[in-house]
Amino acid sequence: MDTFTFLVAILLMIIALQYGQNWIVFAILAITILSTRSVATTIALIVAVFVLYIFAGSGDLNTYWPFLVFGLIILSLVLGLGKKPAQPEYYSPDMGFGEGAGGF
Repeated sequence: MDTFTFLVAILLMIIALQYGQNWIVFAILAITILSTRSVATTIALIVAVFVLYIFAGSGDLNTYWPFLVFGLIILSLVLGLGKKPAQPEYYSPDMGFGEGAGGF
């Protein structure tokens, strides 16, 4: 899961939580957990939903909205900075010029 997808999933959860649709929050959480390949992203999603429910339960979601969005952006950027797998080389290290034509 890339950074943008993570951020969009969290923002959709925030919108569903504001409208009181808890089943949509859990559906988005289940779909993103099933589609992700990283354990760190799964843990971050669960922590983000937990934090959202804490803020929604206190009734201060509207006052802390900018802080939540910036915090989620920072969290998604930190998750995106992880080590990426190395891209394989597309050519052989030994070019082998002339071997296909019988040599020189």
